[in-house]
Amino acid sequence: MSSSIRKIFGKMMLLVLLGVTLGTTGLGTVVPVSAAVSNPGLNSGQLDQGAAANLDDSDQLTAFIDGIMDVQMGSLQIPGAVVSIVKDGKILLSKGYGRSNIEENKAVDPKTSLFRIASTTKLFTWTAVMQLVEAGKLDLDTDVNTYLKTVKIPKTYKQPITLRHLMTHTAGFEEGGVGYQITTDPGKLPVSIAETMEKHMPARVKPPGEMLSYSNYGASLAGLIVEEVSGIAYNDYIQKNIFDPLGMNYATVEEPVPASLEPYAVLGYARANGEFVTKRPTFEGGFRPAGSGSVSANDMAHFMIAHLQDGRYEDKQMLKSETARLMHSPAFQFDERLPAMDLGFYELNMNGLRVISHGGADELFNTALYLVPDQQVGIFVSYSGGDGGTAAGGLAQAFFDRYYPAHAAKQPAATSIELGEPLEKYAGSYQFTRRNHTKIDKFFSFLTQITIEVSDNRLSLGSGADQQVYTPIGVNLFQEVGGTHQMGFRTDTEARSRICFWICSTPCHWSQPR
Repeated sequence: MSSSIRKIFGKMMLLVLLGVTLGTTGLGTVVPVSAAVSNPGLNSGQLDQGAAANLDDSDQLTAFIDGIMDVQMGSLQIPGAVVSIVKDGKILLSKGYGRSNIEENKAVDPKTSLFRIASTTKLFTWTAVMQLVEAGKLDLDTDVNTYLKTVKIPKTYKQPITLRHLMTHTAGFEEGGVGYQITTDPGKLPVSIAETMEKHMPARVKPPGEMLSYSNYGASLAGLIVEEVSGIAYNDYIQKNIFDPLGMNYATVEEPVPASLEPYAVLGYARANGEFVTKRPTFEGGFRPAGSGSVSANDMAHFMIAHLQDGRYEDKQMLKSETARLMHSPAFQFDERLPAMDLGFYELNMNGLRVISHGGADELFNTALYLVPDQQVGIFVSYSGGDGGTAAGGLAQAFFDRYYPAHAAKQPAATSIELGEPLEKYAGSYQFTRRNHTKIDKFFSFLTQITIEVSDNRLSLGSGADQQVYTPIGVNLFQEVGGTHQMGFRTDTEARSRICFWICSTPCHWSQPR
């Protein structure tokens, strides 16, 4: 993806997510192929196309990841990072880089160093939901008001919101968070999830199931349902039913981290006057089911193994096999030709492999998790400070290029005659579906528009050297010229007056016209 488009998307993430200083847990910045190749050293060791390296060679794998991390830590100004890679139920690599505490010269330890994983925490929440579905206490397609005791969702539309909608981010909530979603003051904790959901309920602006719009509120609401249906506080439920069975001894969703784990918490840093400066951590408070986790790399490896093995880790069954497979299956698709949204996981196409993923970002940390079910492979990476978003996507793409290289396949371009109509209908200015509609937050939507233009039977985003061009390959489907992204459109079935588009590869974005 061109740098101008990345800036647009970055701007969207900064403003629609209300900025790192105004606060909310992010979807996770996952950067496509171009980010990897634009940084020197990220493709070191790259093999010829079609020749895969041996992933079971641990020495070679370690040397490869070390080379990437050495470059990233310096060029992207990252003080601390951690990586864990699993395959076939075993940890192939788990290693820390840099410092968890610069002042004390404390090295990152993959066994004990707690990295803030922000929105990757949602995977714990979604797993908890599926455990209760499995137990017969929840149903994915029942009105969530059936389960909520202290909060009730307004009946804005005929269709009720269900857990399936929450898990696929298709509930239809607007986005919000200015001034209330995070705090840097631990004195304001703990905060009741129920009271937070009642006080800061966003408007319902779309019928459920219509369009994906990432929602921290929706994930937090799911955490409240876990709490109220199980009769166990959210923090305690996750500890008892996920962390303890999986042997995740250096993991917590409490804020601040418990006193027993506080010595292992990685400090977050920002760059000032050429030096790393410690910054105060952010806390999610009542939104903690959406992003409060702090976990070590080894413990996240346990979690990845459990998901890759259909819910099983060693002799413990976190989920039944059929439940895990359901969770990892498509649950919402904008277009059946593009990667889907599973129950809590985002699907990606990485060099032709189906990958299920989630990321997380706050002001000081960037995290990404990738699972390849067909290969029994998982990758977890987290960075403290610096440009960790770019780093995470770059490392992942370099890994797949080396161990699962893509085989080039030419897509035949479709002409406007074959498509039945000219491309001009796609031209216009678009806004992101993840935005505020009713409060002051909506101001930021006007700063995050994307313009699509038509020229020579192609669509273009951006301009000049940074222009990104797409060519039609099917009805409402376009392929990036010289890149890996695809872009799908959905037109209004009645008047064709509304057109939505979805750019999908790494990452996905959803927009609609102004």
